[in-house]
Amino acid sequence: MITFLQQPFPYSENFSKRFLTVTGISLFVFFFLAFFKPFGMSNIGDQQIFVAAGYGGVTFIIASITNIVIPKLFPRIFNEAKWTLLHEIIYIQFMIFLVATGNLLLTVWLGYERMSWKGLLNFELITLAVASFPVCVLIITKQNILLRRNLSAAKNMTENLYHKERLQSKEGELVTIFAENEKDNLTVEARSICYVTAADNYVEVFYSNGEGIEKKIIRTTLRNVQGNLKLFSQFYRCHRTYIVNLEKVVKVAGNAQGYRLILENIAEQVPVARSMNQEINLRLVR
Repeated sequence: MITFLQQPFPYSENFSKRFLTVTGISLFVFFFLAFFKPFGMSNIGDQQIFVAAGYGGVTFIIASITNIVIPKLFPRIFNEAKWTLLHEIIYIQFMIFLVATGNLLLTVWLGYERMSWKGLLNFELITLAVASFPVCVLIITKQNILLRRNLSAAKNMTENLYHKERLQSKEGELVTIFAENEKDNLTVEARSICYVTAADNYVEVFYSNGEGIEKKIIRTTLRNVQGNLKLFSQFYRCHRTYIVNLEKVVKVAGNAQGYRLILENIAEQVPVARSMNQEINLRLVR
């Protein structure tokens, strides 16, 4: 069970997608309360729609804070490279708890409930009973669907790799990756570079030195490196923080987050942004 919960789970940093998620959750709360009228909503009379809208509004505010504001304040925590199924389940339960608390405060403010520890506990238990189980089922179902789909697609790509027939760089061609401090410039054979990854205000260049894989840390941006490598078609920015030498790809792996590129003599797997799934397939497969 622990191993299952530690599997990678997709975490979208895209503002538009997260905003749509927040809006969808809020609208669900509104329509669920307005049409099914649970928890005594049918006794409110003409105020039902307004009260349902109030609960939906509270949900929108709290969901926005938890899904948009907090991740912006703590980007190191909300990092897809470290995000797992367990993280997703715990954080969604945390959001449900906050939504329940906010809606209880609204209920007290409207005069339908008195504030008490018993009332708070009852409100939380009802919310968890209604929301927690189906949400967990949906999360796990999504995990399984994405995992099966991406594993199948990755296997198909691996079996039909054709990129090396198209991307044959010339031996001896040199490339220079320029640093902000010119004395730290790196000049190597282009075909020796395996991948480049962003690391705060620096980049890490992994390349073969003839005896093994060496890492060079350079103060520059990934965008600048992309410009330094633009004359060599084998280099592809497959992710916000990675540029990969496609000639080094020997296999494609997959998990619920998407594709991972396995490179020759490299232990680390290079992630592919989900928005680039189709393009990476075009670049690697015949």
